[in-house]
Amino acid sequence: MTFLYLEIVVIGACLAFLIFLSSVEGAIAHSSPLAVRMMLERDENKSSPLLLLVLEDKMQVLVPLHLGTQIFLITIAILTTHLSLTRWPNWGVGLAFLIIFFISVIFRQLLPRLLTQNEPEEKLVRLLGASYPIYRMLRSLALPLSSILSLFRRLHDNGGAPVDAAKSEASGEEIQAYLDIGEDEGILEKEDSELIQSVVEFGNTLVREVMTPRTKIVGCEENATIGELRRIMVEHRHSRIPIYRGDIDHIIGVAYIRQLLAHYIPGRENDPITRLIHPALFVPETKPVAALLKELQQRGDHVAIAIDEFGGVAGLVTIEDLLEEIVGEIRDEDQAKISEVIEENARSYILRGSTELYRLEEIAGKKFEGHDSATVAGLVEAFLGRVPAPGEEFDYAGLHIQVLDADRKRVIRLRVQLPQRQPIGEAVHMD
Repeated sequence: MTFLYLEIVVIGACLAFLIFLSSVEGAIAHSSPLAVRMMLERDENKSSPLLLLVLEDKMQVLVPLHLGTQIFLITIAILTTHLSLTRWPNWGVGLAFLIIFFISVIFRQLLPRLLTQNEPEEKLVRLLGASYPIYRMLRSLALPLSSILSLFRRLHDNGGAPVDAAKSEASGEEIQAYLDIGEDEGILEKEDSELIQSVVEFGNTLVREVMTPRTKIVGCEENATIGELRRIMVEHRHSRIPIYRGDIDHIIGVAYIRQLLAHYIPGRENDPITRLIHPALFVPETKPVAALLKELQQRGDHVAIAIDEFGGVAGLVTIEDLLEEIVGEIRDEDQAKISEVIEENARSYILRGSTELYRLEEIAGKKFEGHDSATVAGLVEAFLGRVPAPGEEFDYAGLHIQVLDADRKRVIRLRVQLPQRQPIGEAVHMD
């Protein structure tokens, strides 16, 4: 009888350890590495060697813990079978099977998941601290298994060849997935996520995608006078003007407004601009904008001339163009603010993409629900699932919308036409 009680006590102890280690595994599986890192940054006292190891390589922690759960589960199975056969020789095996099945499903799978599915990061921190002694005992036993699994993982990842550093970098899709996780878990605000996404896309953008095309370049002939250069700068509100010889395809330099102001003397407007010409930086239109930004910083320049494969001028790009790829449109202090809403007639309006959505709701006389958009551009992109092209037209919630201006990242201007008759005050849900 004493041995019987001892078996029951051992089974109970093994069951407790089984639930505990399974909960640790569940917490590791459910927790987000981003959330754990953010939590550690807020409170370094929560850090532990095992937690840092989880962030570095989960497999090194999971293999010993999983081995421990199997040891406890097998021990429970052996003792339960022995106990059942001792008490009920005729049908003890079937009873033992049912008990072990119940323990495996309930205490090994379901209960640990229920215990760790809410706030898994907080629970992971608490559980890992208590499981560290068990981990240290099991680590030596699990070492051969860990080594074999690591070998198989390396062979699976790269076929046994050395890891290519370029291939080991996170892809754009992986980074987007991380950003989505960060937003879903409340770690990143939508604006922060958009900024990071802009930085990621910035690394893959070429000069020809952001430059002002050749046909829109405002330049000045090298034989022009200081007065003529001043007039061009004032008229077009440009602080940097390319200087060309003969035609725009032969740019020889750039004139800066600060040099013009330094050399401008009233009454001497007819002086030549030769001394104002600064050597131009020529770059291929296929150059990555990240590399161009670094080069401009090193040279102390603010503008570069993009050339095509034949050596002709393809366009012009400034530091402002590059920065706008990251942070969006930058309006100079002397630029008049463009009206957000222009009423063409009683049924037609032109809106900027950055117009707050409530302005459109006031115009349309209805609420647009079922989305998280704060601007008109956000509503359009959420409805279409992409950034529309200029000239694209579609109907939404009884409105006819025409995209007037857009680039590859955002809607800039659009026209909204109201129906002849529209119900006032109704709410529209986005499907």
